[in-house]
Amino acid sequence: MSWKEISPLSNIRSRMDGLLEDDHDEYVGPMTSTPPVDLIDLPGEIVILVDLPGVSKDDVRLEGSSDMVEITAERASKYEDDEHLIRERAPREYYRSIKLPTNIDDAAARASFFNGVLEVHLPKIGIADKKLISIE
Repeated sequence: MSWKEISPLSNIRSRMDGLLEDDHDEYVGPMTSTPPVDLIDLPGEIVILVDLPGVSKDDVRLEGSSDMVEITAERASKYEDDEHLIRERAPREYYRSIKLPTNIDDAAARASFFNGVLEVHLPKIGIADKKLISIE
């Protein structure tokens, strides 16, 4: 009996080898992904850019509160019941929750969607001009 046969790591090694074999090409269901975002802090507003490739505008849900934005989207396949010879673009669900650095006016928020990019403009609340404070 070799040390490999009695090593507690040998079982883990064989399982990892099995996972890495190329016979796992079968699609198992939608995956959930975190889409990449840019969060831009401008003087009067926060701008969020979100990449959602392969998603249509109707499949995007955007919810906001005074200090949080949640983005949910789904990319479906129009060939769901057909036999795929290769399937590398499986249906995908996207979810992202973003804590904002300042309070925003969610009632005045606006968003657009073009070429797979969601652009959200969130006006800031309580922006006050600097004032000179006299010292007594």
